[in-house]
Amino acid sequence: MESQENLFLVHSFPTNSILLDGLIRYLGNFFTVYPIDLPGFVRGNWDKLPEEITLQEFYEHVEMEMEETIARKKLQHYLVAGISVGFQIVTNVPHDDRCKGIIAMEPYLGVRSVKKSRVSKLLAAVLVKAICVSGLSQAIWNSRLFKAFLSRGSPPDRIRTVVEQINARAFFGTLNALLDLSLI
Repeated sequence: MESQENLFLVHSFPTNSILLDGLIRYLGNFFTVYPIDLPGFVRGNWDKLPEEITLQEFYEHVEMEMEETIARKKLQHYLVAGISVGFQIVTNVPHDDRCKGIIAMEPYLGVRSVKKSRVSKLLAAVLVKAICVSGLSQAIWNSRLFKAFLSRGSPPDRIRTVVEQINARAFFGTLNALLDLSLI
């Protein structure tokens, strides 16, 4: 029997390998899956959250996680997949000839693709930056109003997992970095 191809998978925003467990198990029927959680997106890696949250920090984290897994598992070849903003990240990580391809799953098109006015996007960017700078991310994250906002159209157990697993500073810092990118 031919062995399965190795697949590194980087999640979307704001998810993680816990929320994507069903997808990871499904993909496991076809690949040996190595999910990579971004710093601050699962409780177990909150300590890896950099002081300044930037996409560059995420690129470097994914590169390091991949290099460690490749060395530890002695992988000769692999594929890389990114879901939404995860695709933005994996395409900015250097890959050598062991990488046989990069897969876009719901490729990230950026905030520019959101059908909101430039003023609305700018106001959102200012609000998120104010939350980040003020240090109020945890208080807002724990508020009933914000949880109600997150819950619109989502199952309660999914929102509970998001709130329990994702670090508030990681959430708002990543959102800030994505909004900054969209205003360039």
